[in-house]
Amino acid sequence: MRWCETSSQGVLFTYSVIVKSEVTGAGAPAPYTVAYVETDGARLLSNLRHGSAMPNIGDIVWLDY
Repeated sequence: MRWCETSSQGVLFTYSVIVKSEVTGAGAPAPYTVAYVETDGARLLSNLRHGSAMPNIGDIVWLDY
């Protein structure tokens, strides 16, 4: 692994919707979406905000730092 600069735009590689969390105090309350996003420099694991419409693999997404 190494540090690298990357674009704030990426492509949704895959995601999973977590509907029940057994971990208390884990951050976001369920349901929430965890996603891998491919940017020009890295593949990142992140939470995904998408509203009521489900995302599609290959969608363009923007990173919120």
